Amino acid sequence: MRPYTLLLFLLPIAACSPIPEPPSALSWAVQQFSTADRHTLWIESPDGGVHQDGAPIPLPTQEGTTQPILLDLPAAVAVSTGRSHACVLSAGDVHCWGDQSHGALGAHRACVDATGAASTTCPLAPGIMPTLPSIAALATGDDVTCALADDGRVYCWGDPADGRLGGSVVSALDPPIAVALPDQATRVIVQHGTVCALLPENGGEAWCWGVGYHETPKRLPLDGVIDLAIGRHHACAITRHHGLQCWGADRNGESGDVAFARACGTGAPSCEVGLTSIPLEATRVVVGERHACALATDSRVWCWGSNEVGQLGRDDAFLVGGAAVVLDGATALAASYSKTCALTRDEVIWCWGAYDAPAEAY
Repeated sequence: MRPYTLLLFLLPIAACSPIPEPPSALSWAVQQFSTADRHTLWIESPDGGVHQDGAPIPLPTQEGTTQPILLDLPAAVAVSTGRSHACVLSAGDVHCWGDQSHGALGAHRACVDATGAASTTCPLAPGIMPTLPSIAALATGDDVTCALADDGRVYCWGDPADGRLGGSVVSALDPPIAVALPDQATRVIVQHGTVCALLPENGGEAWCWGVGYHETPKRLPLDGVIDLAIGRHHACAITRHHGLQCWGADRNGESGDVAFARACGTGAPSCEVGLTSIPLEATRVVVGERHACALATDSRVWCWGSNEVGQLGRDDAFLVGGAAVVLDGATALAASYSKTCALTRDEVIWCWGAYDAPAEAY
């Protein structure tokens, strides 16, 4: 399998911009992976060991040194990383480490320094969440962790700001309280501070809470939802009846309307579109800050939006790009702010883009 590039609708930017790198292999023998902000974590087979690239998740230092303690984790079957913490799933148990300033590692773990005194900077070593039922899947975001239990209930803990805990009030002691949803969930999705659960009702409903919504889960006006990606400024969904659609900010064509993006211009204060259909049969969609990618039914990965730092996997920098193929043979897909990674059927993880965000903020 070799990645390849198909250039469509390219808009060059200043020649002084760095030339983006094409997709590159990050690791082999990969079981599962997760990427967020400035780091990517993955599980290698056959031992279930966790490895990471980019900025490391914060860890406390060894006593008397400036070296972080060694990452000691059980064999994992799933890993999920947020902005500054991460969790793994092992034999139905959840183990988390990183920044505990907002309780994303579990309310039972206190922020203390080496002397046992309360601390405002709080990196903690891996520790188990002792009060959860058996967990099937994990999702992490900005200072929040959510877990999908085997029975379909969703539990969230961490920073309650913006309602990202789904209306649950987590006391100083565990266990977290299950989010009140009208049915059992089949999947939980967290991006930044927004949380969504997919339910089987009506062939697939999406209920969201947190940033951009409310502390009480709210149903999106979509039926037959297969997949959903909620970014800070735009979102995409795959539904049974309407296929792949995106909406929201489109200054860089990230919501799929390239002509609108070019007419609007990058200097406009707001360039938003309603539901925009993208003619692509897809099973998974992900969004970054200014781009989106989808995994098609034929295992090819397509990306569109800004390629300012290589988000689209093309070796030319431009601000607005239409959908084009990045690589084929993919089985899984994930995106962070300006980076995208895909796992191929030969267990190789390929990544493109940059951990650092573009210079110009939204």
